[in-house]
Amino acid sequence: MAKNCLIIVLLLIVFVSCNDQDIQVNIQTNGKIVLIDSTLLTNNFENYNSEYIQSGYFPVYYIGKKADTFYLKREPFQYDDFLYLDKKMEIYLANEKNISIKVDTNFKTSIDIQYKHYDLNDDLAQIDSVYCNAAFPFFIENLSDSLIYVGEGKMGIHNLYLQAINAKGDWVDIEKPFKISCGNGYQYIVLPPKHLLLGKLMRKRGDYKAICRLKLKYRNNTIYSNIFEDWIDKKLLDLKFDSNYEN
Repeated sequence: MAKNCLIIVLLLIVFVSCNDQDIQVNIQTNGKIVLIDSTLLTNNFENYNSEYIQSGYFPVYYIGKKADTFYLKREPFQYDDFLYLDKKMEIYLANEKNISIKVDTNFKTSIDIQYKHYDLNDDLAQIDSVYCNAAFPFFIENLSDSLIYVGEGKMGIHNLYLQAINAKGDWVDIEKPFKISCGNGYQYIVLPPKHLLLGKLMRKRGDYKAICRLKLKYRNNTIYSNIFEDWIDKKLLDLKFDSNYEN
């Protein structure tokens, strides 16, 4: 019985020689799937800042069919509005029956956050530094035979939230949605039939072990992930939001 419940997570740091350069790769498995991740493990976690309420950041690293092995690059996946889509198929909004959301805490991964500046003489952004933050992967799967509209966002999924249970036993949002000021940052996220999306959620620094879940909200539809535990700053449970902060 105990043997069946045991999940073995293997972790390897592999050095691959390519063009005389060493490339570090983080390889993990939960016994069912394998993640080959170009971001490495880190002990950096997002700090609570009382001066402002942090926005959620959920970058996407893969959209495609289910697989036994997923190869994740350091930078998030750049998707087109209608990548791989059949233009003749009708698109339906995500609901609790046509998609599932799962956070897998067996995997320990990270997110590279790049700090950039733009040179007036160059249209390309120049990277000044890179900060690595610990993360968990999450999977959003299209369970249907239709195209499913998950949400929108170019720098991650904008209509996704992290929640936790407060002292009263109520689920509360512990971060606000990611907001952008430029329309170029909006792209539709549509999953083809039987496809899935693999993203990452940033883990937070704290000494309070919270019961958490993800909430995907768009218009009148709300879908929740599985429940998981992680450490957070307890002050996040008492955040006050404006009444119109949701998308």
